Amino acid sequence: MIIWQRNKDLKINRAVRSEKILIVLDWLLEFRASNVQILAKRLGISIANCHTLLSAMKAENLITSFENLHTRGLRLFSITRLGFQRLETWGRSEELSVHSPHHLSRSTTILHDLCVQRIAIELMDRYQCSEVHWDQNIKLDADQRPDLLLVRADGYRAAVEFDRTPKTPMCFYERLVSNYESIAKGHYHAAIIACESEAILDRYQALFSVAEWPIFRKNSAGKLTKLSSALIPLPEIRREITWLPARDLISDVFSGRQRPEKSSLEAPTLLELQPT
Repeated sequence: MIIWQRNKDLKINRAVRSEKILIVLDWLLEFRASNVQILAKRLGISIANCHTLLSAMKAENLITSFENLHTRGLRLFSITRLGFQRLETWGRSEELSVHSPHHLSRSTTILHDLCVQRIAIELMDRYQCSEVHWDQNIKLDADQRPDLLLVRADGYRAAVEFDRTPKTPMCFYERLVSNYESIAKGHYHAAIIACESEAILDRYQALFSVAEWPIFRKNSAGKLTKLSSALIPLPEIRREITWLPARDLISDVFSGRQRPEKSSLEAPTLLELQPT
């Protein structure tokens, strides 16, 4: 997804609204679903103003709302077919699927995906990225795809991996060696490993610091097996794998579990919205 930056010089109400709608639809098409906390961060507006915008977009059938079985009380939003068609009129649609709320309401990765989105917003602003690509939209083999791929205008690409819970050592090394090999092959230039807790980060860094990394591959049955050989990482590639403590960063992702008051969800039309 090409990152659309808000134009702070826009003064006409309709143009400001259209730009916000474009950014929300773009984001929902890329990441399948999101919540008001993340979308407010993406737009740089208050939670209250974002609720108003999303309610209006829902009234116009550009987006829909739902709850996930694993995030009770957290209101989520996804793009509709009409929203996708609106993106097409702006020339912004890509070869991505519109996922049904029925499917998304049962997804077991929603919590993880929301955290990845919050990390994406932080890093794409920090490093002035021009594109962001979510896991399933990255054009690599499934076992090589990171959780997120950030791209700068100069072509520099950084992968992001995020863990809410610790992986076993064999799963960590499988992912670490995959990141290393992807950097060596030029799929991307660097990898950032983000962890929800300091305990996970400390555990991973201890595994990372050893001189030789064991290599694990999946056999025909899908089970990880350890190879007889080990990887001795080159210093210049090892340096490109860095760490991100994410606990404070993602702390606000789930702050909206309680459903807003009904009055805040009864939407005005898009023409009634005021710019921020």
